[in-house]
Amino acid sequence: MSLVSSSDSIRIINEHILDCWAAFAFVPRETIYLDIGSGSGLPGIVFSILATSSTVILVEPRAKRVDFLKEARRVLKLANLEIVHSRLEDWSPAGEIKDNKMGVSAVERAVGMEAEIYRELKAKFDKFTLSTMVSKDWPNPLSEIPYSSSAYKLINGAEHQLVCFT
Repeated sequence: MSLVSSSDSIRIINEHILDCWAAFAFVPRETIYLDIGSGSGLPGIVFSILATSSTVILVEPRAKRVDFLKEARRVLKLANLEIVHSRLEDWSPAGEIKDNKMGVSAVERAVGMEAEIYRELKAKFDKFTLSTMVSKDWPNPLSEIPYSSSAYKLINGAEHQLVCFT
């Protein structure tokens, strides 16, 4: 369906799926995960597989991608995966999500709108973390907001980091 940049399955595994798996080691636990601008379901589907006792919500505005995500959920039997066909700014989280005492952990990968996403999350949730999966050389546009950063290396040698804003 042309949802990722390469049709080479080895490259998809090495550069996309393993990137999500590596980043998962650094995200908060015991939370609800939001995958903002989910696209092909990365990292949300990987997080759903790794955190079966957590709710994972994929927020995606494009119908073609939402159809793919629903089919992936069905085929992979991911009962903890919810798919929201909406832009983040138009989505109103349900009470159990909004009132979650642990907060939510929002993750975005290759969206590139961190400031806008942070503002939307701040308007929707009392407690949240925004984690962005980026390259080692990423110029942080939110440096005034408290954050932590965890570096990791992909199998192809690429150096990435997960930057978590609170």
